[in-house]
Amino acid sequence: MRSFFTKTLLSLSVALGTTGMVYAQAPGFYQPSLLPVPTATYSGSYAAPYATNVAMRRTPATAPQLTEELGTPSAEDYAPSPSDASVLNGAGSSYPAMNSYPAMNSYPNPYAGNCATCQPGQGAMTSGYEPGNYMSDSYAGDCYDGGYGAAACGCGWYGNVGGLIMDRSKDERIWLSYNTADFSDVLLSNRDADMNWSGGFEARLGKYFNCNQNAIEMLYWGIFPNNQSATAWDPDEVQGTADDLGSVLAFRTLGVGGNPVLAWYNNAYMHRVSKGYDFHNVEVNLLGGNCGWNLPCNTCNCGPNLKLNWLAGLRYFRFRESFEFASSETNADWDGGNDDMFYQIDVKNHLIGFQLGGGANWCVSDRFSLRGNTKVGVYGNHISHHSCVGTAQEYAIVNDPGQANDGHAFMIRSSLNDVAFVGEIDLGFNYQFSCHWSAYGGYRAVAVTGVALTADQIPMDFADIHGVEEINSNGALVLHGAYAGLMFNY
Repeated sequence: MRSFFTKTLLSLSVALGTTGMVYAQAPGFYQPSLLPVPTATYSGSYAAPYATNVAMRRTPATAPQLTEELGTPSAEDYAPSPSDASVLNGAGSSYPAMNSYPAMNSYPNPYAGNCATCQPGQGAMTSGYEPGNYMSDSYAGDCYDGGYGAAACGCGWYGNVGGLIMDRSKDERIWLSYNTADFSDVLLSNRDADMNWSGGFEARLGKYFNCNQNAIEMLYWGIFPNNQSATAWDPDEVQGTADDLGSVLAFRTLGVGGNPVLAWYNNAYMHRVSKGYDFHNVEVNLLGGNCGWNLPCNTCNCGPNLKLNWLAGLRYFRFRESFEFASSETNADWDGGNDDMFYQIDVKNHLIGFQLGGGANWCVSDRFSLRGNTKVGVYGNHISHHSCVGTAQEYAIVNDPGQANDGHAFMIRSSLNDVAFVGEIDLGFNYQFSCHWSAYGGYRAVAVTGVALTADQIPMDFADIHGVEEINSNGALVLHGAYAGLMFNY
């Protein structure tokens, strides 16, 4: 057994020695020199030198074989070859010190300049929920692994501020005023005071975590329309003729001070319809991604261009609408005198609930991307409602002896808890013009069902007080428009 191992070791030694001879006598080695300090290798080939500018010591072509007894080398054998001496500047005895190599901090910052570097695996949130990439030029956070090019993996913050311009879908049309000479001649309806394109703003603040593969953010946007109004005048500008103002609404069972409310609306000097609106949206969302979504957009040249994402969170949506149909008997002054009559409705919808969403971000170039996102949610809707008819001094009274509500004031407040649904679609773009700043814009549409609208609260019979108290929450609206702004990642 020992003989077998001995023969094996001897064979290996001969093979290694022969390999060394072959390399030593290769025609590419023109200057023979002594062997360097031995370096452990496994393939029989020479190990890489300590530095690319240090010459190797070669084995002389006449070196003794391993099978021969090695004698004591002479002093001349240790003398450097001419090539070695030229490289070592005559020193001939030592290699360059290790501290002559460049320090790690001498490498260039990978995120300098236009930031268009390729660092797969470094996360970034390309939203839409918002929009943007996290590209930092500093080493930060626990995510940094110490390697060259590992910048921008720090867990940072992002935010944006932008402007909105939006419009809403039209209400169901309800006739209010007509020409008494021609019933088909509608002079005023609730749509004449519909919301026009109105401005608002949005703001977002978010925090990356999990090495930027997730984020939690808070978003607010609001629309602040001006009150809209429209006016109808006596058709022939002469009261008491065939061409007078008349009202379609069934005020015949209401009276003020013993006079029917219709006396203020029929044969009036003028009618006016006014409407007011406001919209407020607050969200807290958890964002995440897959299929390459955690790659920065400006790594498109080495990562997938298409990045998918998901969202889960809470939303509070508040929608308020007010309505007023007023009549002035004698003049165009709305001074609150006894000649002015008002019918007013105010509804507020408070929606709060859970939503899910998802989307895609497509990198067109290192700096420009397109995106599409959707959100859907189920919400509880707390609705408050107020309706009244009267002058500035007193409310109208039900004047119908055959009704149980006879003598009751037409001043109604009620509330309702119901279920509502919200869906949102967002199509936009993002242009990153620096490592931290990007510009964004797009189109947004929000559809809401299960809400109370003022048009749905107008009764067929004003004497039915209890019917008016029951809120109609089967309304729907679509809010849509454009947005644009700036985002900052830090």
